[in-house]
Amino acid sequence: MLINGIDKLGTIGGQSAKHGRAQKHETPQLRPMAGSIADFAYTDDDGQQWLIRIDRSNALIEGTGFTLLSEDDKDLSFLPRNVKPRFVSFRHLTRPTKRRIYCANTDADIWRGNKTAIELVDYQDNSVQTFVAMSRTAEKAKYRANLTDTYLNDNP
Repeated sequence: MLINGIDKLGTIGGQSAKHGRAQKHETPQLRPMAGSIADFAYTDDDGQQWLIRIDRSNALIEGTGFTLLSEDDKDLSFLPRNVKPRFVSFRHLTRPTKRRIYCANTDADIWRGNKTAIELVDYQDNSVQTFVAMSRTAEKAKYRANLTDTYLNDNP
C-alpha cells in the first residue's frame, strides 16, 4: 500500500526514500539448526557427577560416554559455570568444518583415542559426513580471586 508514493518499507518504486538507492528485499535463508538440547550426567576429573546441558545428537554418539538420565541422576546439580568440560575437536575431511564433542568421563572411547573417526550430520547440506579427531582439550576450571572486604573504602 502506497501512502504519498511511499510504501510501508520506506521505498519509492524500489528505491529507498532516505537515500534514493535501490533496495533489495530478500528473505534470509535459514540455516538448519543443531540438534535439540538435553541434560546428561557428566563426571568431572575428581569423580563428582554433575548435570550438563548439551546438544543431544552429539552427546548420544557412540563413544562419548553419555547416556540418557536415570531416576538417580535427577537430583544432580548443574556443572558450575567456572568449569569447562573436556571435549575432543573433530574436523571434516574435506570441508573447513569443526565440531566439539564433549566426553562424559575420562573412560570414554573418544577421549582415550580408541575411536578417532565419527559420523555426524553436516548442517550445510544435512548429510551424514565423517569427521576425524584433531585434538583433545582437558577439563578446565577458571578460578576467581576470592575478594575480601577490607572496609577501607566504606564511608563512616
